[in-house]
Amino acid sequence: MRLLGRFGLATCVAMALGTASTASAAPFLVADFCPQNASCPTGVTQARLSIEANTGTADANDYFVTASFIGNASAPAYLDMFSFTIAGASTPAGYTSVTLQSVTGAPGVTWATFYDNVNNTVGACTSNTNQANEVCTNSTNPAVGAPLTSNTVTFTFLVDLSGSFQISPTNGLNLRAAFNNSNGGNAGILSPNGNYTTPTTTGGQTTSGETTTSGVPEPAMMSLLGLGLAGAAYRARRRQ
Repeated sequence: MRLLGRFGLATCVAMALGTASTASAAPFLVADFCPQNASCPTGVTQARLSIEANTGTADANDYFVTASFIGNASAPAYLDMFSFTIAGASTPAGYTSVTLQSVTGAPGVTWATFYDNVNNTVGACTSNTNQANEVCTNSTNPAVGAPLTSNTVTFTFLVDLSGSFQISPTNGLNLRAAFNNSNGGNAGILSPNGNYTTPTTTGGQTTSGETTTSGVPEPAMMSLLGLGLAGAAYRARRRQ
């Protein structure tokens, strides 16, 4: 309680607010395509896109785009390729650049990104065809893809959109993906046609099918606020 006695409730609340405001920017648009979409292969428990502003640049339409896939024990053996589409951004004119910055959950797998669409044909997603306005990423070595059974694979891109177009919290998105079985054959294609839900976080658990609620204090800030109130009550008792 020494810290609280010295700085007081107002300072503790200010510290809480300051901690929340200086944290890394959270995604302002999150779209869940699996498992609720009918085209999700069995065992794919999450296929999600999230959009976050790149605050480290003066360019207002630079973003981090994250695609994450989670498979349980019955999921296809491999994630072969996937693509994202941002409504309002055409290919190639809508993009200045797209850079794959990081991949987790797929050690040793290399990837290549093109303006092309996902499909189950030889040569898909291996050149800039500019079809369907999709930004497609394909596994190149091994070509079969990244293990997905009982695994999570996450990709983060730095996307620089051209012109003055900016993504909004209600912007349309689409995520498509092709999966392989253990023999390298096709194990399904996710093609939700832009149908997704936006998840909301409640009590530390994420649930889908609800609109994200804004203005709800973060748990860490609430803990600090509670600590400050306890300190104020302690000081009041000491004065009696």
